Amino acid sequence: MKELLGCQQTSSDPPLLHLANQVCDGNLLELSQRINNFFKSVSDHLPALSADNDYLQLEIPCVPSKYVIPVEKVEKQLRKLDTSKAPGPDSIPSWVLKEFSELLAGPVAAIYNSSLREGHVPRIWRAAYISPLPKKKPPEQIETDLRPISLTAVLCKQMEEFVVKWVWDIVQDRVDQTNTAP
Repeated sequence: MKELLGCQQTSSDPPLLHLANQVCDGNLLELSQRINNFFKSVSDHLPALSADNDYLQLEIPCVPSKYVIPVEKVEKQLRKLDTSKAPGPDSIPSWVLKEFSELLAGPVAAIYNSSLREGHVPRIWRAAYISPLPKKKPPEQIETDLRPISLTAVLCKQMEEFVVKWVWDIVQDRVDQTNTAP
């Protein structure tokens, strides 16, 4: 529609073709490998989590009631989803979660509460699609002109909202809010 109205011209070239031409003689496959290697290198110095990590084996026998997520809150949250957002690695479109929020709220709340009780986040929720987003157009260097954008599972982001609120309620009195946005 924007093209028809003359607001934006579209190009049939791949978005990073200019960068591929500049650093890889136009080879998009080589460019993708270089981008992957660079993004990975940012965290290479961090130790990998081991299978015997205490935090991976955390199980809480009794979750305090204030940390049990009610079905009603999950349904309300699902009804507010932005359906224009792309699905993450779990391939569950947000429009499905929103449209069927009444039916899905119970099972989703059960998954959330089980995850909290067992101290385990489903593997698919820990996965992400990472895409390079140019900081400037056209990008000229991988290291300075691209930033990684991660696309994660919608349900994981929704569960995070509950946890972040709980943590914030605990720490907000200890945080210097003089430089934070309202």
